[in-house]
Amino acid sequence: MSRQQSVFGVLLAQEGGDHLLLPNVAVLEVGNVFQPPPGSDSAPWWRGQRSFESGEVPVVDFERLNGGGGAEAGASRTRAIFVQTFGHMLQNPVVALLCRGHPHLVDVEPESLQPAPLAEGDRDDLVLCRARLGNTLVAVPDLDTLEAELAQAGVASR
Repeated sequence: MSRQQSVFGVLLAQEGGDHLLLPNVAVLEVGNVFQPPPGSDSAPWWRGQRSFESGEVPVVDFERLNGGGGAEAGASRTRAIFVQTFGHMLQNPVVALLCRGHPHLVDVEPESLQPAPLAEGDRDDLVLCRARLGNTLVAVPDLDTLEAELAQAGVASR
């Protein structure tokens, strides 16, 4: 019997206790501790711009975008995690997602993932699915939808 090959993923802890699971190839860099400014009136999930390589990229509080509470301004140990979105809607398809503490590299074996229903309040266009990875309930974000939200809000990379 052949065993399916595992892949590496990255777990990002959110301020409200949720966890995002991203493919490791999408995570470009872990930024220093970041004090997110308050969200804007028009988009409370948008937390400004952050320098990355050759330009500025938008900083996104995914929890707020997904309808949750998200990180408060001045939250301790919040980091900006630079993520490649792979889409074509932004000039520079890189965004910074807020994360509590350091992200964790995890070995994801197909048999270790158990499907789970979307959480109440999850946007079904923004969360591809939820799953249980060991004892942790994770959300897999739709990076294409995230990119579309940024383009529509006019807060794309510069």
